[in-house]
Amino acid sequence: MTTPPFDPTSYIRENFNSGPLDFFRAGKYLGTAESSATVLYKDTVSQLSIDDTSSPELRQWCENAIKSEFLLLETTDIREYWDEMSIKQSSFKRGVTEMIMHNTYSKEYGEKLAQGSSSSQIQKKQRTAVAPQLVQYQAESTDSVMVSGSSETIGFTIKNEAITNYSIYHQSNYDRKTVITIIDLDNIKNESQRLLFTDEQWNELQAQFPPPALPTHRLYERQTKYEAHFNDISKFINNGNFAAAFFTAHKREYKARDFDEATMYNVLALYINMWRYHAYIFDPNGPELSEADFIVKVWGPIIEAIFRDSSALRCAWGETHCAAAKAPVCSEREQAIMKADLRVVHNNAEYTTGEFCKAVPSEAKVSTDRTKLLVEGKFMLNKLINVGITSVYLLQISALQLRIVALTLVADGLYAAHTIDTFHIPTSKTKLKEVAYITMKLLSLKDVITRIQEHEKSERMEGEIKTHGLDRSTTSQEPTKTTLMNWARETWVPPHDHTLPSPPSSFTILRN
Repeated sequence: MTTPPFDPTSYIRENFNSGPLDFFRAGKYLGTAESSATVLYKDTVSQLSIDDTSSPELRQWCENAIKSEFLLLETTDIREYWDEMSIKQSSFKRGVTEMIMHNTYSKEYGEKLAQGSSSSQIQKKQRTAVAPQLVQYQAESTDSVMVSGSSETIGFTIKNEAITNYSIYHQSNYDRKTVITIIDLDNIKNESQRLLFTDEQWNELQAQFPPPALPTHRLYERQTKYEAHFNDISKFINNGNFAAAFFTAHKREYKARDFDEATMYNVLALYINMWRYHAYIFDPNGPELSEADFIVKVWGPIIEAIFRDSSALRCAWGETHCAAAKAPVCSEREQAIMKADLRVVHNNAEYTTGEFCKAVPSEAKVSTDRTKLLVEGKFMLNKLINVGITSVYLLQISALQLRIVALTLVADGLYAAHTIDTFHIPTSKTKLKEVAYITMKLLSLKDVITRIQEHEKSERMEGEIKTHGLDRSTTSQEPTKTTLMNWARETWVPPHDHTLPSPPSSFTILRN
């Protein structure tokens, strides 16, 4: 039996006391129909208020609704309904058109069980098995970002490549493993995303999406003054009197005009003590150092000093789980993978993450750290988009080198990554100016992260409208928060090691 079409006039005549929420539910409106459904509701009520066939009760109710300027449409229940419909529609669309995979492994697993193989025998074989064969469906093209000479959008191009690469992930070389569904505009390795585009197209992409810049820290304005202080400290270092150099740096810390200046001298004192007690760190012919050596003796003390005055943020060290990568956005397997060497957190929610490696890392470590860092960043960014944040900043550290990586939502479904700064802890003990420069950069990063955390807190404290990321402004050229929420995409997690997950269902969404 065919269901008759929804008649808004008849529905309100019979159910006007039920309110607009039941009206929208009865009409089965999708999230994108919010505006048109609201206008239809208002128009129908207005028409019934002057319709001679309306009952006196109905006419009075309609007149009251009009006099109140339809305040009944501004309730929290109505807002939550439209947000829910928008999310459901968006999830369904992405699931059907973007990254659906038919996983034949579940069928193979069932057949083996039917033949008498035990689950443990099958699981043992999984450890060395290749990734399951995935049947590719077409990726969704929503970003509308084109480059010269291409018939497909950027998002469509890189997502299709990621789908192709997924089933052969552990048989690929390490350059190819960096092909994930974020456009990494710094990766120009062989077989990386760079090879999907011509030189002209790549240059066009870099021009279209320039990296965001950290603000210049106010301490830069005082560099001339500081240089005289650095020279005084360096004299003690040149004479081998590290104790006096350390004391002088701390004296400057105590006399500093503000906390950031004090932090800069505190980091200089830490650097002096590295030379005083652990000079082998800077010796290229010294002992082989582990990843933990550089965390405990170099970067841990420096980064803790940078965030020491923050009442809201703290550093969580040592392979801790990313709070943004939890159910329902992550499976148990993916949660196990998403552990960061460093997370800067507030109430266990991270606002930046960091990955570390030793002095001469393997090619595998460099590639997987970069991929892991970007995936962590995307989980984090997706939680901040609904308060209008479009960029997050991440740390990739190799021995004495530190990279600040920015991940930005640049278009519908398209995320772009840039390395916005790279610097090295100097291996010459008197280059205090360079250490001060690094400290200023990290203080700028702390300021940005603090503002993001404070902005999110402010937005979430100002009521349900801002909590849901609504922005009805029509004058700004920037995308509204609602638009940004619709631009967001779930996060693709690469297969972990050579171990397959537990037998999946017949259809698996490959997160993009």
